[in-house]
Amino acid sequence: MPAGTIPGPYCHYTQVRYLVLTVIILRAEPILARVKEDHTRIILPAIDNIKYNTFEVQQYANAAHGYNWGLWCMYIIPPQDWLDNGDETAPIRTPAMIGCSFVVDREYFGEIGLLDPGMEVYGGENIELGMRLQSWPDKNMPETPRTSDGSSDWACANLPLLSLPWEKALTEAEVWEGVCECEVQVWQCGGSMEVLPCARVAHIERTKKPYNNDIDYYAKRNALRAAEVWMDEFKSHVYMAWNIPMNNPGVDFGDVSERVALRNRLKCKNFRWYLEHVYPEMRIYNDTITYGEVRNSKASGYCLDQGSEDDNRAILYPCHGMASQLHV
Repeated sequence: MPAGTIPGPYCHYTQVRYLVLTVIILRAEPILARVKEDHTRIILPAIDNIKYNTFEVQQYANAAHGYNWGLWCMYIIPPQDWLDNGDETAPIRTPAMIGCSFVVDREYFGEIGLLDPGMEVYGGENIELGMRLQSWPDKNMPETPRTSDGSSDWACANLPLLSLPWEKALTEAEVWEGVCECEVQVWQCGGSMEVLPCARVAHIERTKKPYNNDIDYYAKRNALRAAEVWMDEFKSHVYMAWNIPMNNPGVDFGDVSERVALRNRLKCKNFRWYLEHVYPEMRIYNDTITYGEVRNSKASGYCLDQGSEDDNRAILYPCHGMASQLHV
């Protein structure tokens, strides 16, 4: 069934014809219907966990995907309108993507610039894609399809493609499907992104990433690269989250001129629009005067850190540069 494989610096993408190999096949029809209905949608399956030591499947609660200012992925509470709707099978509007397991129209994916080939080793490419894609504040979710008895069921409702034989459905369109390790371009440049709870993927998380011994460096490098292209004045938040100066940060994130030209060509909205309309849950730090570690001049190598959660008192701890020692 695969038609070919495209190697990349951090992912391998397989071209298939309207089928997602990592999604349970019986749950693929709703995904394909969503893409067929609107080719600018990127559809994400819900991701569950497979315990590496027992292979037991652990189903996670339905969630949207988000990230912090370090551009580390995380699950977030679905939008309030989804919660109020009470239909756990309905698509969940999401500002970002955890990992790189998604379904997208192949031609549209090419139009918006694919993934950034300047990303290296690990992290960031999924966050950058999400920023780029989505840009319509009034693009409402369509009414949930209903079955013949009036109930809603995204997993088995009579969606447009369900009556087609698989052989015919495969010729309707082509999509790219990819999986990489653990995106904002999509939202800013005219598309949308949603998690479809009725399509699920179970994933085994490695105990150790095999790509490189310094994963944090590449996650930081790729985060700065995405920030420089897409985040405008808010890129300072990313530098602050990684506790590095904006001037001479000591990190080579590569040439971003082609990605900036892509943003201009697509006439994408700014990052402030994205925060206001797509990811309002993201905390913004205003009027920051300075940030960094607080070191003890009489105890070399020790910094002010967060103590135990019981009393949350400040303590001295060996400097490590991570979030608990970052002070604004």
